[in-house]
Amino acid sequence: MFQTKKAEITKVLPVEKYEAIDKNIKINSIFKKSYNADTKTWNDNYFMSEAQKFLTKDEAEKILKRAKAGRALKDKDIPTYEKLTLELYKDSSSASSEELNSIAWNFFENVNTKSSLEKALAWAQESVKKDENSANTDTVANLYNKIGDKKNAKI
Repeated sequence: MFQTKKAEITKVLPVEKYEAIDKNIKINSIFKKSYNADTKTWNDNYFMSEAQKFLTKDEAEKILKRAKAGRALKDKDIPTYEKLTLELYKDSSSASSEELNSIAWNFFENVNTKSSLEKALAWAQESVKKDENSANTDTVANLYNKIGDKKNAKI
């Protein structure tokens, strides 16, 4: 339906926006067939072969990893969520302030590994550097407190 109306849609929507929506529709459709909710398992091969019809291998891998991390958090599988998120944000320079604050807060709420909490603190500090606001300064303080650095938590 969406694809058949492209000419009409692009009269009111920029082509880039149309293509982004179209890509999301395709990805969501592949996800539905890649994840088995009953067994809580992913068919990685199916996802990768279908996604690479319109994405690069790197893009497809990153999208699948994000989906798996999101699913793990939803399922309270914190070790998997923690591992995948650390891999995804090894280089966090391109992430937005909001995105960095969000993952840092998720770590604060769910993760207890000290080294991972220190990484989350670095994400939160990077978030503050990009756009300081009450949400991310609160995250920084909470992470300092959880790590046991009361002095910096107060500051």
